[in-house]
Amino acid sequence: MYMSISFWKHYPQLDQDGRMLAQATIAYQQRFQFDFVKLTPAGTWLAVCYGAVDACQGDHLGRRTIIKPCVNNWQDWQQLPLFGHPYFPQMLTQQLIASRMVSQAMEEVDVCATVFSPLSQAIQIAGLDTFIKQLEKYPEEVEKGLTRITRNTNFVLDELAESGIKRLFYVMQHTQEHVFPATQYHQIAARHDLACLGYSASIFKDTLVHLHGENVYWGLSSSIRGVRIHYGIHPTNPAPVGLAQQAQLPVVAGIPVSELTRITSKQQAQQLLELHFTDTAEPLLTGNCVLPLNFSDQQTDFWIQSFSQLLN
Repeated sequence: MYMSISFWKHYPQLDQDGRMLAQATIAYQQRFQFDFVKLTPAGTWLAVCYGAVDACQGDHLGRRTIIKPCVNNWQDWQQLPLFGHPYFPQMLTQQLIASRMVSQAMEEVDVCATVFSPLSQAIQIAGLDTFIKQLEKYPEEVEKGLTRITRNTNFVLDELAESGIKRLFYVMQHTQEHVFPATQYHQIAARHDLACLGYSASIFKDTLVHLHGENVYWGLSSSIRGVRIHYGIHPTNPAPVGLAQQAQLPVVAGIPVSELTRITSKQQAQQLLELHFTDTAEPLLTGNCVLPLNFSDQQTDFWIQSFSQLLN
């Protein structure tokens, strides 16, 4: 058994400063004593490392929005910076400050960092429409950009590991049939994810690959030891057992936040948890993604208590 329970939230505005993000994360962990600590930076943080501009626009989950991409034409893919010396992104510096502070303060539990896949980063820095158009017209240039992003991602993983991070939350935002079809993914992005996940598995004790959203698919043909899949239960998503068999990997199925919010009686909670854990072999209770900002501490307490009663 890896872990039993963990939830996480965004920290809008605080996530722009490593110390403030760390302090908020430590306070949240001290309040609930989860089985692992997840650092949850802005979902755009790696895009900002390349020069994209984001902003907080009042999202109910606390997410930031990219308001100015940094890839506008095919030549821009050739100009993506190489992380390291002399270019070390300021936002990466902030993430490392946060990871060191939380790792030092939370020695009794593992800290899990959040990194986005090369495909997700590429789509963020260009915008989905621009990325797809450039992929059709200039596939070689886009491939050069993805290769650079993959190299930079592995550099980031090294830096995180050195800062004390033990686990990784690897986000695939766009592996949804209605966003980026699996046929395109196999041709364009699969090899880059294999490169990053293989490296992650070699330096971290656990890598949770988050398939974001609805109509998700698993697009990798190779099974990587030390990797697990995390995604949300939804009618359009595959069942946990089927996904585990297809990927030949353990699967963590997150309970939809709508269900975590709707259910308020202990009986209903027990029924949901019993149903949930008969269909997944991984005993981790978590949501399908981040909790809303208005998800109260009392609601979190309720699910921790309900889960503890189920285990007992």
